[in-house]
Amino acid sequence: MPQVLKNPNDYRCLKTRKAIKMAFIALLERKDINDITITTLTREAEINRRTFYLHYQNVGDVIEDIENEIINRSCQAISGHDFESIKKNPCLIVQEVREIIAASFGIYRKILLSESNLSLILKIKDVIKQKLVKEILETGDADATLLPYAIDFLLGGMLTVFYQWYIGDRTIPFEQIANAVCSLSINTANALFHLKPADFN
Repeated sequence: MPQVLKNPNDYRCLKTRKAIKMAFIALLERKDINDITITTLTREAEINRRTFYLHYQNVGDVIEDIENEIINRSCQAISGHDFESIKKNPCLIVQEVREIIAASFGIYRKILLSESNLSLILKIKDVIKQKLVKEILETGDADATLLPYAIDFLLGGMLTVFYQWYIGDRTIPFEQIANAVCSLSINTANALFHLKPADFN
């Protein structure tokens, strides 16, 4: 049974975990995600199996750790804005989502594009959604029943557009795509942030 580290936040532990994750990402450039084993991973990271088991139980744990890293970055990015600033300038959401996706694709492209990990995009959306819903409801400007669906509509479209650009031929400049999404989001956000049940009667 794998041993449990007493202090997983120790510098040496963090360094080893980073080496394992970077080895996994490097292997993704040469192998299908389902073909990566502990043996190939430890060889790539230049560590032994015992060291691997001090940090992870299996390859799936490595993938989960990488996903959590991306999600945590999403949390940090969105936490830099309060609702009032977003309400005045909905493009702030577009900018943050754009940066999150761009940064993630820079190093985690293969993971994000893997069919078995498309749910990661949804997880990123949910992180942003939870913050927005919480802050908007605290202002009393929207209905608690409808708001989550409204945010899903806004973020889902935004993330899908950026994601499709990254997996496509990228003939259109990214800034042009981002500006178009920003323009659409301004009107959409202004309407969604003030939704009331009576609007649908």
